[in-house]
Amino acid sequence: MKHIESSKLINLPGTVETAAIKYSLVERMRNVFHIETVGEGVESFTMAATGKDIPCHCLFNVLLKTDGRYARLIIDGSAEISAPTKILYTLGVLALLVLGLFPGTINTTGKGSAVDLMVFLFLGMFILYDVNRKLSEPEQLLDRILRAVATEFGA
Repeated sequence: MKHIESSKLINLPGTVETAAIKYSLVERMRNVFHIETVGEGVESFTMAATGKDIPCHCLFNVLLKTDGRYARLIIDGSAEISAPTKILYTLGVLALLVLGLFPGTINTTGKGSAVDLMVFLFLGMFILYDVNRKLSEPEQLLDRILRAVATEFGA
């Protein structure tokens, strides 16, 4: 699980309703995420979402404040890898273990080289790299969405 936080201060050209900004934010989020639930409040609400192109399940807490000149959008929450992706990683490790049972695929004699260790080391490094990359994508997408909302409502 990874903590996500993104915020944006928008200079408004005039008075804009908070509900209009919330509607625009949720609709832009629907382009990137499968939105499961959206809270009832206008200034403070939660959203549960699953990524369309990224295998993450996210919970967002949204704080939206407006006055005559500014709108402040603050989104924080968490992202975690979805269960099918965890299963896929586990099956990959198990497939490698099964391949080790067949003679000649991986050196299992225990004499001379550390090929088994290197294979598992590189597989573990790949899994850690891939998980971290997938967990950082929702925050990058949130930054882009907030910039789009700022472009729509900004002066």
